[in-house]
Amino acid sequence: MSDAFLPKNPWRPRYEGRTLLVTPMATLTMVFIGHLQAIPQGILMEALMIMHLPLLLRLPSFIWLGIRQRRLKGFKTHMMSLKALQVLHQKDPKQLFLGYGFTWGGQEGRWANELLEARQGLFDNSHIGPGAHWVHGIAPKEKPLYQPLSDGRGHLLIVGTTGSGKTRTFDLLIAQAVFRGEAVIIIDPKGDRDLQAAAANACKVAGQEQRFMNFHPAFPESSIRIDPLRNFARGSELAARIAQIMPGQGPGDPFKAFSQKALDHVIQGMILGGDRPTLLKLRRCFDEGMGDVLTKALERHFEKIFGEAFRAKIPAIKSTHQDTRAKALTRFYWDNIKSLAPLPDLEGLMALYEHDAVHFSKMVASLLPVLNMLTSGSLGDLLSPDPNKVDDPRKMTDMAKMIERREVAYFGLDALSDSLVGSAIGAILLSDLAAVAGQRYNYGKDLAPVHLFIDEAAEVMNDPCIQLLNKGRGASIHITIATQTFADFTARLGSEAKARQVLANVNNLIALRVLDAETQRYVVNNLPMIRRRSIMRSHGASQPGQNPAFFSGTQSERLEEAEAPLFPAALLGQLPDLHYVGKFAGGYMIKARLPLIIGP
Repeated sequence: MSDAFLPKNPWRPRYEGRTLLVTPMATLTMVFIGHLQAIPQGILMEALMIMHLPLLLRLPSFIWLGIRQRRLKGFKTHMMSLKALQVLHQKDPKQLFLGYGFTWGGQEGRWANELLEARQGLFDNSHIGPGAHWVHGIAPKEKPLYQPLSDGRGHLLIVGTTGSGKTRTFDLLIAQAVFRGEAVIIIDPKGDRDLQAAAANACKVAGQEQRFMNFHPAFPESSIRIDPLRNFARGSELAARIAQIMPGQGPGDPFKAFSQKALDHVIQGMILGGDRPTLLKLRRCFDEGMGDVLTKALERHFEKIFGEAFRAKIPAIKSTHQDTRAKALTRFYWDNIKSLAPLPDLEGLMALYEHDAVHFSKMVASLLPVLNMLTSGSLGDLLSPDPNKVDDPRKMTDMAKMIERREVAYFGLDALSDSLVGSAIGAILLSDLAAVAGQRYNYGKDLAPVHLFIDEAAEVMNDPCIQLLNKGRGASIHITIATQTFADFTARLGSEAKARQVLANVNNLIALRVLDAETQRYVVNNLPMIRRRSIMRSHGASQPGQNPAFFSGTQSERLEEAEAPLFPAALLGQLPDLHYVGKFAGGYMIKARLPLIIGP
């Protein structure tokens, strides 16, 4: 039947049911009377046909309303195996599967606002589970939803309260990135075993188990070893990378500034001495003294000028004590080399070496705990791998290698056991990735996509991560971050302006169940408004005097229009698990539910 013959309001009560109830009773009565009165059969049949005409006209509406209103009762969770997801992906690898749902437009927005106010009892007794399941039943039907990869290469923000489905959204997106053969980096402060298993299973289903890499401080025996200081263009980058995870009083903190300067001088000295900086080497330098680093740097510099003959020029060089050698080499530099071949980077290290020891220890008091917590225990080998340890079977790698080999790396930070260490590891890994992104941006051509997934992103958010959000797309790095509320970013970054900077660089949004009012407002305010029509009815009566002949009455109807949100903010706090509202680049808005991905 054409839509023109169907009810305009699919949520009204099914009044047609009265006709369907009365007509059979009337039919039986008519047949009984016809039998008693011996009414001719032809006349009786014609009467019955005329009597059933309203039934035939109203039956389609009754059925249609029943189907539409039954959808408001809810939907069971859709279970999907990784193999089925792979088959779905192979049908069109250039499309990103987003779940099952429908496009959310102005009509759906008006219906949602009306139902939210009406509360007609159509959706108050869902047996599927808690939450407003009726929201997904507004549309006549759902279908698999896709987004072209060419349209969705921007960054994605997933927001939702605990248990609403953020990690399960990661499962869906990560598996598809694995099937496309693209590099995937997952940073998970909690160390969710299900998320780790989902990534490993995706590699297994794709027949590429060797692509999966696992890092977890709580399980060092099965973890990869990674050097977060491996990739850099200038030594000052490494100093800033470490200084950013130091506690401080803001940009003007003198202790933090001095520590960064000291790190810069030491790192420059290591590079000049032909040694690659690692966290463990830096810790030893600040713990045991920097005489050895200075000695190597000066000897190499002198060797470039004089060759091996420089050793004969310094009598005290024969001493094996590092401080004695360093002092002799420093004196020789100031007396003979300063005017011949000055090296400012080396001079900074020498000044630092001659600095008052008591004052120096006070100024770097906030740096030493950071170096200690990143190198203590098993972390020393995990974050400062030694390539000379040939008896260590654990794989040694770095961010650039993982991206080049298109590997799938899961980093569980174990933040529940030690939030400070977990946050520091995540921040320094993101800084390393930012350095790799800079190299790709400057020198790369025809770059393969890299996908970065950060769960509980506020735990590890820092300035390099903001830079990745801002400029990562030029390096073909696509970031998906998940958080519970936007206030988490403000608390982590210490500034609402920086938190807004994070949000401004994300042009795709998936909002699961959101309980925080401020976050709800942010989601709704990023959606267009709709014009909602309503009919205002009024009536009145008057009777001047005692004469009833002068009684009068009035009745009026007025059509009003008012602005309403495209998706009511109140519904964001009532969405069931795995249900979400999505807004994607170009204004494409959907209401969808996620399948629960099941591994092998």
